[in-house]
Amino acid sequence: VSQRLTELAPSAKLLNATTNRIAKAAQEEFLATLVRHAHGRPSKVFKDVKLKHMAVDPEVFDKVLKHVKSASKLGKGGKFDLDAKRFLEGSGGTPLETRKVMAEIRRMGDIAASDVIQRPSIGDTFIWADSANPFIRFLTQFQTFSIRSLEKKLLKGANRIRNGDVDEAMQ
Repeated sequence: VSQRLTELAPSAKLLNATTNRIAKAAQEEFLATLVRHAHGRPSKVFKDVKLKHMAVDPEVFDKVLKHVKSASKLGKGGKFDLDAKRFLEGSGGTPLETRKVMAEIRRMGDIAASDVIQRPSIGDTFIWADSANPFIRFLTQFQTFSIRSLEKKLLKGANRIRNGDVDEAMQ
């Protein structure tokens, strides 16, 4: 019952819409940074340690850069034009290669968005589910967004420090 009431609450709908908008903005900013990087404007987002964090194969990343560069133009002031048709259909490779490159761009953009906004994950659902204490289960079913966000931020920071990405872990 409480789950259904939560889904119907206007505040929950607003929170979900806000979360989705923040994630979309992060993905758009990631794409803009990727286009500028492909055209020779280096970004710390694509340093080796960051690519390792995103589990990106350097060979695949080179294909991504080539694909992005061929489907875009960089103008004055860092503004760019993206030929959406060419971007989605490919730039000379096989359709399978294009799909792989597009999947990699989408995956990297999703990681960038997840780093900006702490979205609920399947792990959150079961984090306290096996507690034997019913009081703990009762209290933690109301786990707030801020607690979940802080927990994920700390875990991501620890993983980044372990991978040598200290500057990003401190943000």
